[in-house]
Amino acid sequence: MKVTKFFVLAVVAALTMLAYTPVAKLAAQQTCTQDVVTEGDVSRQIEGTPPAPGKSWVLYTRAVSGNPPVSVTPGTGAFVNGPGTPPLGDGSLQLGTSDGSAKVYMFTFAHDGTKLADINNISYQTYRTTGSAQQVAALNMVIDFNGPDVSGGFSTLVFEPVYNTAQGAVVSGEWQDWIASGDGRWWSTRVINGQCAGAVTGCFRTWDQIKANNPDAVILGGFGVNQGSGNPGLLTGVDALTIGGTSACVTYDFEADTDADGVGDGYDNCPTTANPDQADNDIDGTGDVCDGDDDNDGIADETDNCPLISNANQANNDGDALGDACDADDDNDGVADTADNCPLTANANQADTDGDGIGDACDPSTRPTTKDQCKNGGYTRFNDPAFKNQGDCVSYVSTRK
Repeated sequence: MKVTKFFVLAVVAALTMLAYTPVAKLAAQQTCTQDVVTEGDVSRQIEGTPPAPGKSWVLYTRAVSGNPPVSVTPGTGAFVNGPGTPPLGDGSLQLGTSDGSAKVYMFTFAHDGTKLADINNISYQTYRTTGSAQQVAALNMVIDFNGPDVSGGFSTLVFEPVYNTAQGAVVSGEWQDWIASGDGRWWSTRVINGQCAGAVTGCFRTWDQIKANNPDAVILGGFGVNQGSGNPGLLTGVDALTIGGTSACVTYDFEADTDADGVGDGYDNCPTTANPDQADNDIDGTGDVCDGDDDNDGIADETDNCPLISNANQANNDGDALGDACDADDDNDGVADTADNCPLTANANQADTDGDGIGDACDPSTRPTTKDQCKNGGYTRFNDPAFKNQGDCVSYVSTRK
């Protein structure tokens, strides 16, 4: 790619893109990789400036125009929840142009260098809240129609529903689908192979015709949505912006991010409390940072002594700060439950007289196995059978009776 070409392209694209109207009902498209885009992915800049590094999208607005420059009302771009029921998630990108001089557009440069010939899937959806006639946000694609290795050849391709009446009329108050690939009709801001410039009769070409006429054409300067000057009072929601080929494509899902944690509200298990890791201990759909009962056992975390492990009965054998369900040493004798032969009865020495795996401290049927165990009052520790004296204990060892 020619660096000088890219910079010129970015400036040309910013100065030449125009916004227009919408239309259409669309057929199902292939399944594409979904990419959620939130405010954190966007750099906000004045039109005519090259894209800032580190961000995957740039939202351009118009601040001045004329010579000498005069202030104008800039367009607005915001990630919002709604309107209505967006096609993906809960939100959309909302573009606004309050008067005829305002302009706003949002581009990604991730597809720069992609050949138009390899793209056969382009679509998006719009929701017009306010506006009239056939006005609605358009698609823009800045290209080099003769390829990146030949000087010159820059133009901006524009898809507007108003010029695609076969897909239907633009209406307010509902989400509408628009297919820009295939038979979708585009106009070009400059003369390109097989196509004159401008949104005029005779200069429209379908996407398939543009590809056939410009086999070397590549995207070079961004792709995205544009609401240009000449659209006073227009407020458009945009979502499900798709671009790609038969083997790989991406659908951009624009989402509000109320808590600014990088997870769109439509997918955030705590939309108003930042939790980028989306931890959800009990998998109940509510993230841990905003879940009052993280183990879903009916006991509020603030009073639960095992807040991350279900223990509705709140059993706490040793009376310490941890409930039995999450206490590794339930009798607090210094021996972990997993190795303790009496996990609920303190027995630090782990004595097991009869060798049955149950410690003497909790074995209800401890029996002597040697005479020495009966000496020095040792017979009193046995309870099954219970011995009156040392002699009885010794006799038991000998006869097992």
